[in-house]
Amino acid sequence: MVIIIFVSVKSSINVATTLPPNVYDIVKNTDLIKARSVLNVSRRIIDGEKSHNSRPYMVYLKLPTNDPKYKNYHRWLCAGVIVHEEYILTSAACIEDAKHFYVVSGTSRFAEGDDRYNNLCIKNGAKKAIWKCIPRNYVFDGHENDNIRWMNNDIAIVKVEDEFDFTHRVKGCDFIPRPICYNNQSSRFEDPGQTAIIAGWGSTEKYNDPKPTSQDLLETSVLLISKSQCKKRWGPRMTMVDH
Repeated sequence: MVIIIFVSVKSSINVATTLPPNVYDIVKNTDLIKARSVLNVSRRIIDGEKSHNSRPYMVYLKLPTNDPKYKNYHRWLCAGVIVHEEYILTSAACIEDAKHFYVVSGTSRFAEGDDRYNNLCIKNGAKKAIWKCIPRNYVFDGHENDNIRWMNNDIAIVKVEDEFDFTHRVKGCDFIPRPICYNNQSSRFEDPGQTAIIAGWGSTEKYNDPKPTSQDLLETSVLLISKSQCKKRWGPRMTMVDH
């Protein structure tokens, strides 16, 4: 395993709005085992339980101190899942304006701040993000809390500079990372009434909770509901998106 220590980032991450054919094939042809709903990473895991290293595909993204976004968002933390040796799936809202960030795998605990020098797992295994693809029509307006438009097409692909090693545990990390197996051919797992699993390091009580986020990866079960149920429940408070 190559030990990676980031001292500085000289150039911004490359950005794309459409997937190259080789990346499209990677995402399209991934094994069909677990529900795609597992990919939905929440910013708040209410009444969640510790994952106890049961989600080896989960990763988190961190900003280095030299990223312009770090000053105002030093608590910035986003999760993702490994879909290939070189690629992760994450939220467009998280990375649409992030110029530099790195990806941490092999652990269910995240370190506060830019701790690439004291945390062995991060020091030895953090992966520099070198490319990201965000939908061309994606617009982030999450600062407007009366709408959920920013959730539409909130998905992104990130490529890391060095491949994930699915055969060895990185020194300092807790487990060997693995790619997620998900369903990309059928929508039956997304039908209303299905139970899905959400996981993340987000707030544990409410949206925009000022309290520190959970340092342990938490997970819980949620029930998928129909769009009509969603409108009935949240319509008075949110601007709904019909497509």
